[in-house]
Amino acid sequence: MSNIFDLHEGQRFINGGEFDYGLGPNHYIIIKDFAWWIQNEVEIYQWMELNLPKGRMHHEGMVISIPYEKMVTAFLLTWG
Repeated sequence: MSNIFDLHEGQRFINGGEFDYGLGPNHYIIIKDFAWWIQNEVEIYQWMELNLPKGRMHHEGMVISIPYEKMVTAFLLTWG
């Protein structure tokens, strides 16, 4: 079992499955590498504004909630 805080192999985030985020099921991505987030924050927020229904409101703490599985794939292809 891997530790979600273990940054070996350069893992930037964890792709989680569906969970109920209050208004129905969403997929989520947990950000593991805070330094990577800080370096790419502006571009990630721009991507979120263009691709997600509520823009940057999908980001809370170290979690990005994404309503559609296909958008998770798009995020991973862009930032993975």
